Amino acid sequence: MFLVLLLSVFTFAQTTKTYYTCPMHPEVVSSKPGECPKCKMTLVKKTVVTKPVVKPTPKAETKTKPVEAKINKSKTDIKKAEETKKVNTAAQSKSTYTCPMHPEVISDKPGKCPKCGMELVEKESHQHNAVEDGKEEKSVLKRNSENGKVTFGGKTVRYDLYVKDTIVNFTGKNRRALAINGKLQAPTLYFTEGDTAEIYLHNMLKENTGLHWHGVILPNEHDGVPYLTTKPVKPGETHLYKFKISQNGTYWYHSHEALQEQIGMNGILVFKKREGEPKTGYNAEIPVLLGDWSDDDPMQIARRLHMANTDWYAVKKMQCRVTGKRLNPETSVPRH
Repeated sequence: MFLVLLLSVFTFAQTTKTYYTCPMHPEVVSSKPGECPKCKMTLVKKTVVTKPVVKPTPKAETKTKPVEAKINKSKTDIKKAEETKKVNTAAQSKSTYTCPMHPEVISDKPGKCPKCGMELVEKESHQHNAVEDGKEEKSVLKRNSENGKVTFGGKTVRYDLYVKDTIVNFTGKNRRALAINGKLQAPTLYFTEGDTAEIYLHNMLKENTGLHWHGVILPNEHDGVPYLTTKPVKPGETHLYKFKISQNGTYWYHSHEALQEQIGMNGILVFKKREGEPKTGYNAEIPVLLGDWSDDDPMQIARRLHMANTDWYAVKKMQCRVTGKRLNPETSVPRH
């Protein structure tokens, strides 16, 4: 079996050629049997075996790089890496201070922000070696006290507030009020310390409006007091209030336009502590905003208070006495 296989391989590896020629005249060659045209002899069959021509493969030339150049290049890379490492180390060791609300304020010494008066915090940068991975981490803010680090790496929280006219009836009489998202007391807004607040106020009234964020540390242009810190939001306009939450606790927001606060434009702000901060244990959190309602025009209430004419409200509350008798506002006070 092995011999047959070897012969088969050998046969396929060679090429055979059969032709007919004359014994006396070898120059006569024919592909078919017959007679020699010169001597009339019968042509003889011949088989010639030809081996395939194997072309020699050219040898690949190997070029050797100069060893000295490689050594010099590696030495240069090592030197550059050491210089870069020294520069990064020097940059990390140098402390800079900035304002949490105004990051453009940078100082090489601790102090207060010239814009808002907040204490500057140390800007601690965690940088990797540029030679190792070529990437840098964003800097974080480190609090000056022992309460840990302050970062603004939180999420962006968006609210859309639509303010509209509405009618309420708390005393048996219909009175005008302002509702935000269909509520007389505006919706409670929740954030976590470190978040970025994006609050869109959509004015659907026929008068100017705006919102003030009471007790919140924020850029002055987003404070929300019309004609003083923020331009009024005109009818049909949408205004964006955007600021970073740098505190925690419970606050409130309200309108500062034409006593709109007294007829419904007020709500609660809840700033939760950041993750990792110590928290007080409780079963439920129920924020409550207390207020009172009057059917009187808020402008008239303000006018009487400025004139020190407050007896009228004492009479209405049955808390006013004249000559030892309690007055009834429905029968004793003349109507105008």
